Parts: sequence; C-alpha cells; structure tokens
Amino acid sequence: FGGSDTYNITNKVIKNLNINEFKGSIYLGPGYKSQIKNYSKSTFKIISDVKNLENQMYKYDLIICGGGITPFNAASQGLPSLIIACEKHEIETAKYLQKLDVSRFIGFRKAKFKNKLLQNLNIINMSKNCLKNFDNSGSSNFVKFIKKRYYEHKRD
Repeated sequence: FGGSDTYNITNKVIKNLNINEFKGSIYLGPGYKSQIKNYSKSTFKIISDVKNLENQMYKYDLIICGGGITPFNAASQGLPSLIIACEKHEIETAKYLQKLDVSRFIGFRKAKFKNKLLQNLNIINMSKNCLKNFDNSGSSNFVKFIKKRYYEHKRD
C-alpha cells in the first residue's frame, strides 16, 4: 500500500482476513512506521525494504495491494490482484482493472475485507486475462491507461 502505508491498510487487511487459511508474505515499504498486528508467524512472512517488488511477484498466485502502479505491474506478469484504493483517484484504476477481470476492487481504504471475496475468484481465468490484456511492461501499461483516460475526459 505504497512505500509507507499511510492509512495502515496492511493491519486492516490482516484483521479482516482469516489469516489461518492462507500462506503468504507481507511486504513493507521503506517508509512503513506502524507495527504489524495479529498475524501468524507460521503463515505469513514479513519482508521489509525490498528494492524491487516486481521481482518478487512471480512467487505468488494473488496480490492484495493499492490501486497505483502495482496492480499493473502484477497484471503484466499474469498475477491477479485484489485492490483496496488508498486514494480516491485509485478507485477509477481499480474499476478499470476489474472490468478487464484481472483484479477485484475491494473498495476504498475504509472497506472491510471479507474472506468470501476470495471464494468467488477464478484466479486461473484472471491470470489469463492479465496476460491477454497487458504486455510485460507494467509501467508502460500504466502510462497507456493514464493517456487513454486523459483523452476520454478531454473529449467529454
């Protein structure tokens, strides 16, 4: 949720997710100042100060992230995402990626994360859609999205 997780979304996700059902990693940016609470050390590994998050994505089946550039980088590798928008402008990005069926928009930063959202995911289809809709350049995919949205708004 960004380099600092300004709104402490990481702890909100952990609190609302039945962490005993899942294994994974929690990546913390260099500006993260909060303390991680209520997580199981046997199911989650905490990793700090990763130089390049994109180089870690191949290890996972699903990512929970904000609505900035990260879900584009993930999609370009075939990795579906669950997006919690940290800022209002990320809502549009999240909805766009959800329409492509590469991500699921969970809601704005105050949203409750419910386990049932995971039960309805078809990660294999979402992953295929990621590779169908995006090339292997996450940042250029993001720039294309921004340009497309800019020109659409300019015509309105």
